[in-house]
Amino acid sequence: RLPQAYAGTAPSEQQHGILSDVANRWSALSSQTQQALRPFLIPPTDPGSWFAQRSAFGTRVLEHRNSVQSDWTRIPTIHCVVWYRSADAGAETAANNLAAAIETVWNAETGLMKHVPVPDASIPAPNGGDGLYDVYVLPSFSDPKSGGADGVLTPYPDQPGDQPRAAYTLIRVSSAATPEGARWVLSHEFFHAIAASFKNGLNGWLNEATATWMEDYVYPKQILNKEHLDAGRYFTGGYKTSFDRPSDDGYQDYIFLFYIAHSSSPEVIHQIWNNVETMGNVQAIQEAISDGFAARWPEFALDCWDQPTVDNFNQWDPTFTGLVGGLANPYIAFSHGAGEETLPARSVSHLAMDYAYIEVIDDSIQRVEIQTQPVVTNGGDAKTQVWIKLADGTTHLDDWTDKSRVVFCRDKAAEAVTQLLILYTNSGQGDSVVWGDGKVKADTVGCGGFRGTVRETRHTSQAGQEVDETMDSTATFLPNPDFGGHYYLAAITMVYSFVGHDDLTNCTLTVGPVTQTATFQFGESDLNELVIDNSTQPPGYSAAGNYGFLADARGECPGKPGGTVSGPAGGEWWNAPEGQFHVNPDGSLSGDYTDTEPSGQIRWTWSLLPN
Repeated sequence: RLPQAYAGTAPSEQQHGILSDVANRWSALSSQTQQALRPFLIPPTDPGSWFAQRSAFGTRVLEHRNSVQSDWTRIPTIHCVVWYRSADAGAETAANNLAAAIETVWNAETGLMKHVPVPDASIPAPNGGDGLYDVYVLPSFSDPKSGGADGVLTPYPDQPGDQPRAAYTLIRVSSAATPEGARWVLSHEFFHAIAASFKNGLNGWLNEATATWMEDYVYPKQILNKEHLDAGRYFTGGYKTSFDRPSDDGYQDYIFLFYIAHSSSPEVIHQIWNNVETMGNVQAIQEAISDGFAARWPEFALDCWDQPTVDNFNQWDPTFTGLVGGLANPYIAFSHGAGEETLPARSVSHLAMDYAYIEVIDDSIQRVEIQTQPVVTNGGDAKTQVWIKLADGTTHLDDWTDKSRVVFCRDKAAEAVTQLLILYTNSGQGDSVVWGDGKVKADTVGCGGFRGTVRETRHTSQAGQEVDETMDSTATFLPNPDFGGHYYLAAITMVYSFVGHDDLTNCTLTVGPVTQTATFQFGESDLNELVIDNSTQPPGYSAAGNYGFLADARGECPGKPGGTVSGPAGGEWWNAPEGQFHVNPDGSLSGDYTDTEPSGQIRWTWSLLPN
């Protein structure tokens, strides 16, 4: 029986690295453990193998006779031998399919990697008997109720774990039942034999990623695109996980190797594996690819969107679908007028990515503003890239890494955005990058003029009456079509508060806080005007705002029941006379003005940006 450290469930289709793990640790295992594991590492043609010793494993192995080499049929090729048992249903067909493909796989993979599998002629028997590479066709590698792995590389025992190693391959009958299946499983599993010929080659995720990439390299059109099943898993979730810490042992990681090979040359894969002999996996890739991960990871991430302008994957192989807009973090759709949504804070692991996706569906939206997400920690390897699609169908890219605010004026053809992908990447090899919150605002009021905040505070005290008033307003001024340098109020949102107290009666009147929003067409807000007129000397700069509405006021007096009445609210929310108002060098408006009266004072502060 297996030692406890190796006991567990049967390997799944994509989880069979246990034998490589055993081989890597072989020299550190006790002689007792080596003896227990040896049957799992010798070929199934030998009576001492796990396959032959049915009595030792009960029902966990398919029903068959004790296996001896005379039960097996050989199909030799130039470099390999495919073994099968005629007693196993479908085995002869599978073996012939494998034999028909194996020299194509051998030539393609050894030609690129400049390595061949380590010959097993020097391995003590059992070793296949002739020094050719051996492939054994088996009914299964697990119990009869489970399909199990499609193929397994098995290194021979008694070899140093950090040196090139001789091995053989097991392939499940059903995996090679068709010519396409045989090509697919063989192109993957044979690379593991190539990997074993490199020092430190049985290295986990990079081994599996490269083997999966080899499926496409050897057979880009001849295996029904089975190699790209793993791409779908990457695009729907795998991208969130660090490249060197995959959740599936590395199969999905092939997509980066696919990108590198197509955007530069397959020779880069060979260079990576040359580096593996003296470097860790990540460093081996870093040193082999042009400009390293810092340049290539953000480019790769954009290509994962696989839409016009960044549709290289689709051009290389139309099978790809790319990242999914509906799975974005978050997906935002503006389909019913103005609105505001949060871009939530996010943490992106090293060599991983995240993305937000925004659609502007409602044509009444005239302006879209994005307050971008600031990098909070470890920003040196962070990048924020954006894919933009306009109403005319054109697309382009932008880099928002160093931008805090972006505005699209949708009445302009060059800014009529309909779709936005905001892509966050961490090309580092250590800590996660954290982005803070951001916002997306869609507005039916267009661009031009100025947009920002104005705060009015008033405190007066006269004849025993105290008044405290606050108006916090967010306003948009658009250009006056009749007078240059003049701007009319197009939209306002005001939060109004009022508290009045009469010392004589000890009564208090309270309004709010109450919020009121309004939009105006030109000519509907004549009491509100912003003037930046450079046609006069000196220039005429001033601002005036007066907006009123009805609101509930609550009156309370000692000993009497309180009451609520509707009354006027709002008022002079901005007053910046000439001489008290100026334009900053960057075009923004900011400042304050205090009007002092005998009874108290009113103070206005403002901050507006070009809209």
